[in-house]
Amino acid sequence: MLRTHPKSDPPWTNTSWIDLVDASDDERVQVESATKLHVPTFAEVTEIESSSRVFSKDGAIYLSMPLPA
Repeated sequence: MLRTHPKSDPPWTNTSWIDLVDASDDERVQVESATKLHVPTFAEVTEIESSSRVFSKDGAIYLSMPLPA
């Protein structure tokens, strides 16, 4: 499910948060195209060590964390 906050239309120019809970491959590609950032797949996120879940790259801050659903 792709949600943005505050609510905005593509290409999400005023968005401060993009929620990709259970994102499809198409949604991930849309976000990557609009933001020019790599959005990791679920498999990539689960391989990240706990100590490496927060990092910055090319001016973007990434936070990856498991959440109970």
